[in-house]
Amino acid sequence: VTSGALPAGSVYVKELSTISPYVIDSTAKPVTISINKTATLNVENITAKGQIIINKTAEQMTAVVESSSDYGTVYSPKFTDTGLAGCVFEVKDATGKTIATLTTDKNGYAETGLLEFATYTVQEVSSVEGYTKDDTVHSITLAYKDQNTPIVKATVSVKNDRIPASVKINKMTER
Repeated sequence: VTSGALPAGSVYVKELSTISPYVIDSTAKPVTISINKTATLNVENITAKGQIIINKTAEQMTAVVESSSDYGTVYSPKFTDTGLAGCVFEVKDATGKTIATLTTDKNGYAETGLLEFATYTVQEVSSVEGYTKDDTVHSITLAYKDQNTPIVKATVSVKNDRIPASVKINKMTER
C-alpha cells in the first residue's frame, strides 16, 4: 500500500483489516519518513488455524453412600459423569489419512495440534476396560472465523457407557 504525501518525521502505521485466512496484526508500528525518500514497512500476517478438542466422559464411581438396613450397614456406589482417561481417538483428513492419534488425559481431555481449515473425522478407536467404545464417526469442519481469531476450536464431546457388572452370591447352609 502506498500513502499519499506525508510530512517528514515519525508516524505510526496500524493495520485495520486483512483478508481470509489471515489474522490481523493491530500493533502500531513506527515509521520514520525522510525528505525525498521512500519509507518501507514490511508487515507479515500469520495464517489462522484450527484445533479439535475431545471431551470424553463416562459414569464412574466417585463415592460410596452409607445407609442402614435391618441387616446392618449397606454401602452403595455413587456414580457421576466425569472425564475418562486412556481412551484413544483418531483424527483423519478428507482423504482418510490419519493426521493425529490422541489419548485422553485424567480429565478426559485431548487436543490436536494446529490444523489447516478443512473437514476432519474423529473416531474413538479404543476405550478403557469396563466401558463401551463409541463407534460414532464425528465430522468436524474447521473454518476461518474472522481476522481476530488466530485459532478456531471445535469440540467433540463423547460419553461412554459403563458396562454393568453384577455379583451373584449363593449362600449354602451348613450341615
